[in-house]
Amino acid sequence: MNQRTDGIPQYDIDRRPGATGQLYGWSFAERISRCHPIAPLVLYIPVIIAVLVYAATRTTLGAGMITAYVFLGLFIWSLSEYWLHRMLFHLTGASEGLKLFHRRIHGIHHEYPNDMTRVVFPPFASIPFALAFYGIFYAAS
Repeated sequence: MNQRTDGIPQYDIDRRPGATGQLYGWSFAERISRCHPIAPLVLYIPVIIAVLVYAATRTTLGAGMITAYVFLGLFIWSLSEYWLHRMLFHLTGASEGLKLFHRRIHGIHHEYPNDMTRVVFPPFASIPFALAFYGIFYAAS
């Protein structure tokens, strides 16, 4: 990894098909840091369906309000994902700790862009974010 003058880490990119890198020295951490690209859909689509069914059958919300909330949620999620990607996943700085943090949460994806197991956030990391968003919106309602 090289460092630009503005503090943004620059990685040596390996674009070979199937090329991958190791983040951790022990197999359990390495396994939970990887994820098949379809895993978020398999994990979250049933949750989304359950919430929609709950909203339609157990609340006084009409179809129009439920639809509006779905689009509001997509909008808020898109902004949140962009903000997290921009501010958290691309932190800048010269400290070794910050460089290691960046490599572990996102830099490996830039080093090995063809590694399909590092394209999406793995469940062990995305579930806490989902629960935090749930808690924020639950508290606000």
